[in-house]
Amino acid sequence: STKMKDAAEPDPIGFAIADVALGIDKTGKPFGSAALQLGDVPTVGNKRLSAGNQLGITTFKNAAHQHGVMEDGAFRGVHLEHWREEYIRKHTGDTDAAKTKAFGRARAALTGALGLMEVNSDLYVLKGQQAVDLHAELLART
Repeated sequence: STKMKDAAEPDPIGFAIADVALGIDKTGKPFGSAALQLGDVPTVGNKRLSAGNQLGITTFKNAAHQHGVMEDGAFRGVHLEHWREEYIRKHTGDTDAAKTKAFGRARAALTGALGLMEVNSDLYVLKGQQAVDLHAELLART
């Protein structure tokens, strides 16, 4: 018999969370649950991003569109607090403490081990092609 450790690693798969309406409760309020749907596999080079890190990138871009610091026609970054507020608003954790902790982990990974972002005086910026793409989006809206 062949053991999994002897087999080739399976291809990565990605999921997205979808809201599922289940009905209306006794007070007349709708209630639902969450279900997983197949989605794209987020990647960084050959590294996959966790859901929390992917949320970090997405919410950073949202914060950049809403609160990005532009100076002399160039995007300079997003203040930590604007990014944190957007992340916490979008995160599905049960408590603010859990959401804050998840943000801290994502921020540490994105600026550290993954090397996708950098910070200077609480202004965060993306690195590489994502930075170029975001800068072009921000210039197009002005």
